[in-house]
Amino acid sequence: TGTIGDLIYRDVNGSGSLDAGDTGINNATVNLSGDIDGDGIAETFTTQTNGTGIYSFTNLPVTTPTGAAILYTVSVVSASLPITVTPFVDPDGTADNQSTVTLTAGAPTNNTMDFGYVELVDLAITKTNTDPSNNRLPTEAVTYRIVVTNAGPGPAVNAHVIDNFPAQIVSSSWVATGSTGTVFSASGSGNMNDTVFVPGNGTITYTVTTTLNGTSLGDLTNTASVSTVQIDTNP
Repeated sequence: TGTIGDLIYRDVNGSGSLDAGDTGINNATVNLSGDIDGDGIAETFTTQTNGTGIYSFTNLPVTTPTGAAILYTVSVVSASLPITVTPFVDPDGTADNQSTVTLTAGAPTNNTMDFGYVELVDLAITKTNTDPSNNRLPTEAVTYRIVVTNAGPGPAVNAHVIDNFPAQIVSSSWVATGSTGTVFSASGSGNMNDTVFVPGNGTITYTVTTTLNGTSLGDLTNTASVSTVQIDTNP
């Protein structure tokens, strides 16, 4: 007989893998389904994680009575998870709360079916013109400062910082700095589309230098944004 497990956890630092500091999620409901008798209808078993986030399905048949392999599906019931978490780590690489596994006689135990989740975030972004007078003539340079912050508590993983510059701007380049633990592109040019990692209480600052075209008159409107698939407490 076989065994399938093992852990439902918070990926506290957003590393994408289980490491020191990550914590288990208790009382999460996990389903296991598979056509163990070969009749074409999958049987489903249910368990809950213990106080450290561990779950286990034991005494599982490795094959059907006729010797056919059994494709098991492990699924985490999202309604049983804390409302503050978002799927992030999945055994098959797609963070959708489920993955499949097949046991063999040579390897009847698979305790690598771990599912990781990241906590909610509070992302914010500001963009300011660094010229105190806020005035520029055509063909002159305009410098902006873009500041991205995350008040946490969780890390913002694979967040996107986007700034599409208006037609009045004919060239643009930028450099960036960040607080400890942040991940970002150090420099770039053209429209900005930077995929970043911002831990709780982290900050990334972009300094953007642009040049106006020769016919620009009136107000110039430009907006930067930051977004993530995680739950944002103050979007």
